[in-house]
Parts: sequence; C-alpha cells; structure tokens
Amino acid sequence: MLNLSPQSRILLVRTDNIGDVLLAVPAVTALRRKYPKAFIAFLCRWYTAPLLHQNPDINQVLVIDDGFPFGVVSKLKALKFD
Repeated sequence: MLNLSPQSRILLVRTDNIGDVLLAVPAVTALRRKYPKAFIAFLCRWYTAPLLHQNPDINQVLVIDDGFPFGVVSKLKALKFD
C-alpha cells in the first residue's frame, strides 16, 4: 500500500514498448481516483508519448530519447516526486 498524501507528486515510469505503456494507463486512472489532487507525471519514450498527451489524468508527460539525456534527470530532480 502506498503511503501518499492527497497532494503527492507521483511519477509513473514505463520506458519500454507501446503495449506496456497502454497496460499502465489503468493505473493512472486508479491513482487519479484515489488522489484527485495529486500531481501525476508519466515518464516514457518519445514514440509512446502521443498515447499519453491527451489523458486528462496525467498532469505532465516527460519524454526520453535513446541514451536518457541529462536534461530529463535534472527535470526529475526539480519536480521533487514522492
């Protein structure tokens, strides 16, 4: 069981294939229902990001390219996820 507050900052990470990202979408919906005021971000590869951009349960989609650029690492630190 997660010990999150209603104002938590949640990061979901699926940097693999399209099917795996699609299978994670119900988890986003469940988290949004449980924590309606939480900030929910999703870290994914560039080719799966279009599947997530229009999802109203996701506040921010973070995209990585091959090689995991350092810009994403600094952004993750700045967003201070729980």
